[in-house]
Amino acid sequence: MDKRGLLNMEAGFCLLAIQNTGSKTKAAKILNMSIDTLSKRIEQLEHEKGELLLVKDGRGTTLTPKAKEIVEKTIKVQDIFSDVVADFSSKVRGEVVISRSLVTSHLLFVWNDLVEFYDQNPNINIKAIVVDDFNVIDASIDIGIDYMPPLYSEYTVLLQQKINYDFFASNEYIKNYGNPENLEDLLENHRIIAVMNGDNYCKEWKKIHKKAKNICYETNHSFALREMMKKGVGIALMPSSFEDENCKKLNILSAPLVMSIYIFANKKTKDTKRVRSFIDYLKIKIDESHCFTK
Repeated sequence: MDKRGLLNMEAGFCLLAIQNTGSKTKAAKILNMSIDTLSKRIEQLEHEKGELLLVKDGRGTTLTPKAKEIVEKTIKVQDIFSDVVADFSSKVRGEVVISRSLVTSHLLFVWNDLVEFYDQNPNINIKAIVVDDFNVIDASIDIGIDYMPPLYSEYTVLLQQKINYDFFASNEYIKNYGNPENLEDLLENHRIIAVMNGDNYCKEWKKIHKKAKNICYETNHSFALREMMKKGVGIALMPSSFEDENCKKLNILSAPLVMSIYIFANKKTKDTKRVRSFIDYLKIKIDESHCFTK
């Protein structure tokens, strides 16, 4: 559509507003334009059509039959445009960047079950990044997950969740080296594999770590820790939800150790439709998950 076509469409909306209000003044106010501009648009269309489109009578300004014909076409265009806008706005689009620290990689349950999210949001692209820490501001990050709250004011905390931790061993390890009778036996006589700097994430672990005689393997990746445990390398402190057929909880703690997880968002993007759609999904998945304490 050329410039003249756009001006004619604008004139059509001017006529529609006049039909609805019965007044040029009221129509101009509704359309947020001056009366002079409104009159000019209609005069240009009258010149093109070669006939008057408005007449004045005792009730105000009314439309001629030709003007009413133009208004009918304008309403059809308006309906089509409204349908297009409604359809576009209902389909959230864009990219959501989610970043998490290595130590929170056990929260992979969020990424293991994205089918439902994509069924509802087919035009959203997820970019999931694992970082060592969040000490550097990255403006492209929409959502962050870490064991400590964000250090910078650019982010706001959405949720703080607590995760229970217990000691686990594989069937192979128990078969070869036995099941520790208690915590003292574990620390004195068994190999332990652990998350690096675990006392930063779980304060109770600090005391246990100091007493352990043989911490044979440390990693900053919780899934690497899990794999080493399953291969029988040693006993590992992991989220209680990790328990399965070859990941046996030892039940040697009087109470589970607790680690906090913070989920935060970029203040500038958290209320955009693309980011809000994933935040809402994330909250649902957290409510459904057995990973967190209630």
